[in-house]
Amino acid sequence: MDGNIESLIAEVRNTESQYGEISLSEVRRLHRQTVMAILKKHSSLSGSEVRFLRERMSYSRQRVADAVGISRDTLESWEQDSAFIIPAIDIRLRLLCAEHLGVILDVRSVLCALVRQSRREAEMERISRASASSTRQAPRASASLSR
Repeated sequence: MDGNIESLIAEVRNTESQYGEISLSEVRRLHRQTVMAILKKHSSLSGSEVRFLRERMSYSRQRVADAVGISRDTLESWEQDSAFIIPAIDIRLRLLCAEHLGVILDVRSVLCALVRQSRREAEMERISRASASSTRQAPRASASLSR
């Protein structure tokens, strides 16, 4: 789902093929299906997805930031993939969008998936730190053995 969705749609809408111009006449339906796929996905939102959802609601960054309880700068950094999205805010953003668009969202399944993802990421971080720590300690151990 990463990438500039708007430019992709514009590109498809204005593409010539050997059979003539390709027309994407149901852009609203495509947008709604894209929003549903984003809202239901079982991993953290990407920056382009956050921006896409905000734009589908026609909300400013400030309005979304206020609604989910973060600063405008934080939202902007998420949209630019400069910072990781906090899972609790990820859920708030999905709920805000679902409510705005009149969509029923199974929050429990999304939340459970995000919790599982968060646990996996924490375990990977723990393993990475343990590995880095043992790598730093290995030369010391071998140096003390050679004495």
